[in-house]
Amino acid sequence: MLGGLGFVLAALFSMASTIGLGGVFVVMAWVQVLEMRAANGRCRVPAALYAFTASVCVDLLVFIGIIIASCNSVAISRNFPDLLDYKLFGVILVDAVWFFSLVVSFCFLIVSIVLVRRESGPGIRIMKIGSRILFITSLLGLIGIIAWLPGAPWYQSTVLSPQTVYAAVQRDNPMPQYYSCR
Repeated sequence: MLGGLGFVLAALFSMASTIGLGGVFVVMAWVQVLEMRAANGRCRVPAALYAFTASVCVDLLVFIGIIIASCNSVAISRNFPDLLDYKLFGVILVDAVWFFSLVVSFCFLIVSIVLVRRESGPGIRIMKIGSRILFITSLLGLIGIIAWLPGAPWYQSTVLSPQTVYAAVQRDNPMPQYYSCR
């Protein structure tokens, strides 16, 4: 179902734009809220800001988890030999976690869009702009993920299976028959 280079690029685009652009808007909104709180002594934090922050933090935490898991894949495969090959709903576990984190982040983004329309206060204008930008980039990532689902004409050319990688390495760098350790 999911997987391959197309899914990785589309999901990475969606996740990186949420972390990068969304992180900037979250920091700007929180700074504005905290400045108002410091100036007035008491200021209500909009509920939309919590959902907007959660949208960015979910992607950030999963991105850090994917980096840690990929750096420690040898240790993971040694201690949990079936974990990297485990399939959830027919999808490799890492891709499934990645996809579900994008869905959860998108749901938090939708909640923040709904809440930001009803509220007023500090940081609302920044969150309106940021949520619209993140909504557009999330939709572009979703279009990219759908475009590389099985059945698309370019799907087979972007799937990196161990057999295709081995065949490409053998074709580009033929190995000699015998190795000498002398």
